[in-house]
Amino acid sequence: MNKRFSTLSSILILIGILVTLAKFYYGSSSWEGFFGVISIGIAIFIFGVIFGVMAFAKKEKGVLKYISVFSVIIAVFFVGYLA
Repeated sequence: MNKRFSTLSSILILIGILVTLAKFYYGSSSWEGFFGVISIGIAIFIFGVIFGVMAFAKKEKGVLKYISVFSVIIAVFFVGYLA
């Protein structure tokens, strides 16, 4: 279990992105539902980024921890796209 934070980070980031993007593809019947699901997806994504930072702090080996850094860059472009 050397890479537990890196693995958990990658899984949470992927789930957060998929939850957020799925809401755009399937639409929403109300604004409350839209913002609720978006908020949950972003919260899961942020937890994934936090675990990625913990992987850097623990100096885990491997390249899996760099996915969180790359995903933050993607998130900045995604927020820029929404604005």
